Amino acid sequence: MSTLSMELAPQVGLTDEVLAQKIRSHLSSRSNTVYRQLSVAVNDRVATLRGKAGSYYQRQLWLHEVKSFGELDGIVDQIEVA
Repeated sequence: MSTLSMELAPQVGLTDEVLAQKIRSHLSSRSNTVYRQLSVAVNDRVATLRGKAGSYYQRQLWLHEVKSFGELDGIVDQIEVA
């Protein structure tokens, strides 16, 4: 199993803050520094994404990356496209 697969594998009992930190860490490890413009908060296993994307494509990339976390029950998209 690759490191990324292990990192993204569902883990039982993660608190919302730990889950949010895992998502932030994963996004910040990406080579694309644009992720710094994205805010991630998790409440009751639902991630809320806030920020300004430079394009619709960038917004879709952010959503795709966060959806890859199997521990989430949902995502609230509050990303604006500039």
